[in-house]
Amino acid sequence: MKLAVSWDEQGTITTLFNPEQMNSGGITISYVPAPGENHRVLEVPGDLEDRPFEDLPALLRVNATGEHPRFEQRA
Repeated sequence: MKLAVSWDEQGTITTLFNPEQMNSGGITISYVPAPGENHRVLEVPGDLEDRPFEDLPALLRVNATGEHPRFEQRA
């Protein structure tokens, strides 16, 4: 499952949504990250795909080190 995510410089998730649900009836909603936020569509770890959507920001953070940002579980 892929989700759109915005995060701050510490990797804390500030916005999380399913990008496939951003259009309906010919209307498409767009999202513009706040200044200082990063934004990408990332793959949710397979072992968390069945968790309720609203639980994910407390369970995950974004690790932006390396070539590609990725979700990682909070310690």
